[in-house]
Amino acid sequence: MQNSIQGTNDYDQFKNVLGNRVINRRHLGALTISIMKRNMLDKNPIIVNDRMEIIDGQHRLEVARNNNLEVFYMVIPQATIKEIIQLNATNKQWSIKDYVDSFASRGNRDYLWLKEFMEEYELSLTQALVFAYGSDARWVYRKVRDGEFEATDKQKEKAESRADVLWDLRPFIRKAGMLPQAILMAIIDFE
Repeated sequence: MQNSIQGTNDYDQFKNVLGNRVINRRHLGALTISIMKRNMLDKNPIIVNDRMEIIDGQHRLEVARNNNLEVFYMVIPQATIKEIIQLNATNKQWSIKDYVDSFASRGNRDYLWLKEFMEEYELSLTQALVFAYGSDARWVYRKVRDGEFEATDKQKEKAESRADVLWDLRPFIRKAGMLPQAILMAIIDFE
């Protein structure tokens, strides 16, 4: 029955694809309101592959599950994470953080380090990349998106050392009302 739209309330048959974006609670809330006002799930089926992995529509499935609504789906055989990225890139665009999360969830060590580094030191991606690569780290964004991000042990050590300095200065920065970005650049320039 592939390529035909089917309906079900058996939500447990669907599986998440490793590397897909995490559920965005804000988007889920807005989508829930929209669907509860006018349920058009039958007009916008989720797309799954032949293993019942969700290619497109994980938020719609979650709304259906949370509200005991029939979910509609279409099977596209052999679809993969590449199709997820392609579909989502034309819908709600992936943020650069979504790419970091995706590659980290699939076990890429450099992305795992980057994600943990950002979380541990409460850094934005820009701050983390500047600490690892220096003041002109804009070129790294493309590598992050394309799954080509790499950081040597030396870069990781340098980034963590710089972040330690910023971490120690945070109470003073907040008190003085200084911009963390200016402090970040001063730390890099000081070396």
